[in-house]
Amino acid sequence: NNTTLSYLSDALDIFHKHKDILVWLNMGEHLNIPKFHSLLHYHQFITWFGTTNNYNTKMFEHFHIDFAKKGWRASNTRNEAPQIVEWLLHWEKVIACQSYL
Repeated sequence: NNTTLSYLSDALDIFHKHKDILVWLNMGEHLNIPKFHSLLHYHQFITWFGTTNNYNTKMFEHFHIDFAKKGWRASNTRNEAPQIVEWLLHWEKVIACQSYL
């Protein structure tokens, strides 16, 4: 209901108002974490689609494994970002080619 959704929005506002304390306490350089980001959309998604039954962040974690970890392993770990991008481009081409076979 709208009351519960307003609690959710209020809690997120309070979190974002005070999250700099976590950075100050060396909990991380930033809080750009997909799970935190997805919380921003909960209110809107619940309004549009109803309850969040069976919703989780496994899809995002899987993307992280494919796009970051495998690319990192394929790099020489020096100036890794361009190497990871290049690896992803090749990986997408391989997947596209396999779809035609």
